[in-house]
Amino acid sequence: MNEYSGDRVIEIIAGSIRSSERILIGGGAGLSASAGIDYTDTKTFLKLFPKWVQKGYRMQYEFIGFEDWTEGERWAYWATHMNHVFYQFPISPVYEKLHEIVKGKDFYVITSNADGMFIRCGFEPERVFQAQGNYDRLMCMERCTHETWHAKPYIDKALAAIDHEAFSVADEAIPRCPRCNGKMTVAFRQREDYEEWVNEYEDWINGIMDKRLTVMEFGVGFNTPGVIRRPFEYLVYSHDNVLFVRVNRSYVNYSNTGHPQIPHEIKNKSISVNGDAAEFIERLHNFIKQSK
Repeated sequence: MNEYSGDRVIEIIAGSIRSSERILIGGGAGLSASAGIDYTDTKTFLKLFPKWVQKGYRMQYEFIGFEDWTEGERWAYWATHMNHVFYQFPISPVYEKLHEIVKGKDFYVITSNADGMFIRCGFEPERVFQAQGNYDRLMCMERCTHETWHAKPYIDKALAAIDHEAFSVADEAIPRCPRCNGKMTVAFRQREDYEEWVNEYEDWINGIMDKRLTVMEFGVGFNTPGVIRRPFEYLVYSHDNVLFVRVNRSYVNYSNTGHPQIPHEIKNKSISVNGDAAEFIERLHNFIKQSK
């Protein structure tokens, strides 16, 4: 594994981007966290969900898979969360600078994040595969239909009907299926256009094996390794003309050197960067800008 440091690693990666015919970007939870959407952020959790803090909870990460609530409490949480992350969170310079780095190149993004930040920050929608979907649509939990609906009208109605003392949405404002009046939930990968997203991404991937390629992965861990982490490793292993850049502040190397893990089989094609994605992107962006 190439464990460069300082300006040298930035110079090598910038050179690879410049000479590459295609660029593949993977964005995980660590990238959004570096932009401020952090599911372990206790301060933001206190601001958004003080009632749950009173019950002993400290962060949104604790609510992944959480089911111990009423329907009104569930939608008070989800409406608040979706509004904050998907509709209200400000444009991030982290994503904007990453877009400037690859702008004009033949690139594609795959992200496991549902926050929509890539597209909101300027990335072309047709070049972004939101592999886990996003918060844009709701579906019937009973699956009475495959139709999905835009989430925002339901979210706005629920937000206006939250009893903040109980932190619960009034019954009449809880999202209900327009067809059967059943419960609703977020349509992540069940949205009508998801298969089209998959096909477009796979078509692009199928055309890269004979191209000079740079693969950059930011903040991807092990919650869903089958979405980005493992496919990227296999792609790099199979490709003859590639530079793989893994940026992560966690999951140190097997030899405990402090660098993110890179499998032995692809170490000679890879650069491992231990650090915050925002700081790395800032340095790379500045270097490329000054080199022009």
